[in-house]
Amino acid sequence: MVNGAQTVSSAFRAYERDPEVVAEAYVLVRIICLEGAPEGFG
Repeated sequence: MVNGAQTVSSAFRAYERDPEVVAEAYVLVRIICLEGAPEGFG
């Protein structure tokens, strides 16, 4: 995960405190395929 460490750690800390709080949470994700991209692009 790139540029998402803060989001992931915040969600995990909330889960540790109360799993029900994050049971219905949403996290937006963008997946980018690097197939065919120039070498070193990623």
